[in-house]
Amino acid sequence: MFTRSSTSSLYDSCCPMMSAWGLHKAWPEVEFKVVPDAGHSANEPGIAAELVAANETGGSRCRAFC
Repeated sequence: MFTRSSTSSLYDSCCPMMSAWGLHKAWPEVEFKVVPDAGHSANEPGIAAELVAANETGGSRCRAFC
């Protein structure tokens, strides 16, 4: 079981938002989130908060089915 969430940031020049959008279009169940005030680093507050939230959601889903 894994988290079905794709988090992208507006100012990420390494991993363009279009990659995450393409994943969402191909797999609509994947939640697509954009962090408007962040770049590439997972240490940025907005990205870190979304990554933690996605993992917490996925973890609770896994505990329910495992």
